Amino acid sequence: MNMMHYNVAVALLVIAVSNDIVSSCPSNCYCTAYGYQDSVDCSYRGLTVVPRNYPNHSYSIIMNYNPISTIEEGSFQNMALLYRVDLDSNKITTIQQGAFTDLPRLQLISLKENNLTFVKNDTFEHNNNLQELNLDLVCDCNVPFWSWLKSQSIYYDYVTCLDRDNVQLSSLQNSDFDNCTYVSCYPEYCSNGGSCSQNSYGDLVCSCVGGWIGTTCTVQK
Repeated sequence: MNMMHYNVAVALLVIAVSNDIVSSCPSNCYCTAYGYQDSVDCSYRGLTVVPRNYPNHSYSIIMNYNPISTIEEGSFQNMALLYRVDLDSNKITTIQQGAFTDLPRLQLISLKENNLTFVKNDTFEHNNNLQELNLDLVCDCNVPFWSWLKSQSIYYDYVTCLDRDNVQLSSLQNSDFDNCTYVSCYPEYCSNGGSCSQNSYGDLVCSCVGGWIGTTCTVQK
């Protein structure tokens, strides 16, 4: 193949890859390709849920300034190359179990300026490469996640404790939680009107209504 034909082939390949990215981009979002690092920007789009049709080879996903309230289980499935997720300045109150699983390369998660008051111990336990975590939380409702964070070696820990003068959560000690008002069945654990209770093993159990089923009432019959 001579040089001219080679250049034409490369150009056609770039166009094909770019078209594939655009065709698989979530509606109203903006997708760009930089070599093998593809970026998806869904900021200021009025999204109420996390889209599911991202390009599988996305490197970063940015969804700042949307009215999203829940990060659902499996929101980022089959995204082995995902490095960064930004969800700052939404209205997030709930991170469902399995929201960030199967992400072997994920190193940065940012959830600043949301409405989180509770994060379970196992929320990020499968993100072994996590280096930077940005969260704003109310500490009195966040004891389980605090104990997990203390055991990790996250390089940049920007988990701030809003009700303790914005002190970093991992810097607090056991004594700082002596007057904790933590309640096992925290608000919004059960979705779609379901009620929460605690069984004899200490596990949270949802009683679903209105045709909803599943561990936290997120699956419709």
